[in-house]
Amino acid sequence: MARVNEIVTINISRETRGVSRQGFGTPLFIGTTGFGTDERVRTYSSVTQAEEDFAEGDAELVALRRYFGQQVSPTFVKVGYHDTAAVASVTYEVTAGGTEYAVTVDGTEVSYTPEVGATVQEIVDGLEQAYRDAAIDGRFVDNSDGTFTLIPADFNNFTYSTTTTELTETENIETYADAYGYIKSQDDDFYFVNAETHEPADVEALAEIVEAEKRIYVTSTSAAQAKNSLVTSDIGSVLQAKDLARTVVIFAEDDTEYPECAIVGLQAPKDPGSTTWKFKSVSGVTVSRLSTTESLTLKGTRFDYGKGYNTYENIGGRNIFAEGRVVNGEFVDVLRFADWLEARMRERIYLTLVNSEKIPYTSAGFAIIEGRMREVLNEGVAVGGLASYTVNVPNPRSLDPNLRANRVAEGFSFEGTLQGAVHAVSIQGRLTI
Repeated sequence: MARVNEIVTINISRETRGVSRQGFGTPLFIGTTGFGTDERVRTYSSVTQAEEDFAEGDAELVALRRYFGQQVSPTFVKVGYHDTAAVASVTYEVTAGGTEYAVTVDGTEVSYTPEVGATVQEIVDGLEQAYRDAAIDGRFVDNSDGTFTLIPADFNNFTYSTTTTELTETENIETYADAYGYIKSQDDDFYFVNAETHEPADVEALAEIVEAEKRIYVTSTSAAQAKNSLVTSDIGSVLQAKDLARTVVIFAEDDTEYPECAIVGLQAPKDPGSTTWKFKSVSGVTVSRLSTTESLTLKGTRFDYGKGYNTYENIGGRNIFAEGRVVNGEFVDVLRFADWLEARMRERIYLTLVNSEKIPYTSAGFAIIEGRMREVLNEGVAVGGLASYTVNVPNPRSLDPNLRANRVAEGFSFEGTLQGAVHAVSIQGRLTI
């Protein structure tokens, strides 16, 4: 008896596999309490879960109570570990005149025998070549000043030693910047960055690292000098002078309350573009009692940015966060929405590319790309980030032949008008009789 599948053949290809999506609602808090393992980061969904790892008084627990203690809160918060006793790298100062130079790195000896009269730089070069020949995981960095630094590939199992008297060893203790790199190597799926430290040097280092990424660093300070208009060495002024666009600094009555975690906890779950950070009230944070002059010094007026700080003050009987800016004056919600728009458009187009047999280099093919762009832009309008937009699509036949030959679709663009938000109202009235 003939079977139906011999007559009607159906093959269904499933073009439904997704691609990874960048998250915009997950915070990372970098603390100094370890997990007792080689882990550099853990994920928590509640304070109760975190209480198994942290004790009362630990900064991590204080921070997590701020994240999860708001009216709305993140689904997950990640806690990273900065090991304040760990050796992140080791630097050796070279003195000429020795007959043999040797260091042992992760159990492997690296040695070099120089010629008589060899210079310090020649010795460093010789050791670097020996290091490379030994195929040791990690990096050998010539500092071009008569020293070299060994940076491990596995920071948890880094061993080093030397018996050469002409090599002077200096251990470089792990910094917050080092810890941030280690954390990312294990888990880089986060958007907001907060940290236990409020030390200006640490804050500046983290701010500069995050500046190069599609993330936002939020910190706070209680330093009184921030309120002084004559002082320019406070952390807000320093970061503002560098025109940093991805760091939010809050002047806090008590920075050990971690107000940055409270505002991030409140805003992280909300769709990018759907909310402004100004006027928001948070739980667990003491309001600052500032004079008008101090408040203006910190955050400026409607048309300038002061020293680039945000504040948490009682205005008109309500405790509110103001102004919702990064240190260079841009609004945080605009920055986050732009990051979201870029990421989602990239993901949507890539998903189409990998799930299609091909997108033809024709007007019809370019229309597919246009469609993916419009889908994301429409989402941007729906959440309140965009008021309107236009899309420009190139004519594939008018593009450079070299682009066509290499299958590069270039020339797509869009222009969006931000919906924005009202932060101040000015009304003029006239009464007559």
